[in-house]
Amino acid sequence: MTRDVPGKTLPREAATRVLSFVGAGLPLVTPITGVERVVEERALVRLPFACRGLVGLLPYAEAMVPLYDLEAFASQRRAVPRDCDNALAGVMPTPLGRIAVRFDRLSGLFPSGDPMPGGERIVSELPLPLQPCIGGATQIEGLVAFFFAPDLFVEQILHSDG
Repeated sequence: MTRDVPGKTLPREAATRVLSFVGAGLPLVTPITGVERVVEERALVRLPFACRGLVGLLPYAEAMVPLYDLEAFASQRRAVPRDCDNALAGVMPTPLGRIAVRFDRLSGLFPSGDPMPGGERIVSELPLPLQPCIGGATQIEGLVAFFFAPDLFVEQILHSDG
């Protein structure tokens, strides 16, 4: 069975799989159907007055996509480009347009886990700026991971002070 996605045909089981990555030092997961592509951070356009967490603009699909660093956003500091050749980011569509989110590390694809009982308590211990972007906690291969919601992250950016 397949499921239609604009420009793609995915196996139905892809809808139940998550991409696992580390962002802001946290183990995060997001549905693979919500990740358009994993790209390298290359040819970034820096902005002189970027908002909190914004690294710059990333060329992608004949357009420019804002690239965010979750750690810089959470710590309320200015994001900087990386000095390595293998820096990766995930391009994720949101209702307000595409964004790219920097991966500290890409962990892989896994079956989606069920929400953990008491996950709200665990989420409440995360850095305050990231809490609204997290849709709960789960276990992936026995380890706690947090559901990252790109659309909620964009809302948090729009309502942040800087």
